[in-house]
Amino acid sequence: QSLLTVDEALHRLLGIKGIRNSQLFSFNAVSGGLGGCVNGPLRALPSPRVSELARLAGGQEADICAHEWSRTLEELFLTSLGFCRSRRFLTNQPVEESIEVFVDETFVPRAPVPGQVLQWSYDFSTNSISFANLVEPPPGSEILVRYDADDCPPR
Repeated sequence: QSLLTVDEALHRLLGIKGIRNSQLFSFNAVSGGLGGCVNGPLRALPSPRVSELARLAGGQEADICAHEWSRTLEELFLTSLGFCRSRRFLTNQPVEESIEVFVDETFVPRAPVPGQVLQWSYDFSTNSISFANLVEPPPGSEILVRYDADDCPPR
């Protein structure tokens, strides 16, 4: 087991492609998930750190005890190629209030009406925009994120 925290592990893994190229990185997991699993004689221990790493990296997680693997493998394959990913990494640290998101030149508000479900959110720890499942842009969409860059990102 690694002595690194999940955040430290993610930072090191993102460094493989270069911190400015983090959109080229994905981390997918096939594990026992948060609670472990059982399928007949097959047993897997819980893997909460692996699950968290896959979530933070915008990857997919598959249950190693699953009965049916065809859909799982298809999702992992597409994700590894960069499809079906709801996270878009930014090149600079933004002033969060200035973020504007456009899909195919159409403005996408964070929430259509204040108090409604968010369509996208900003994750400071990974410096990325994540779309909600129901508003994930289809493959081939042009996504533009405009923002004012923070001149003094925290260290």
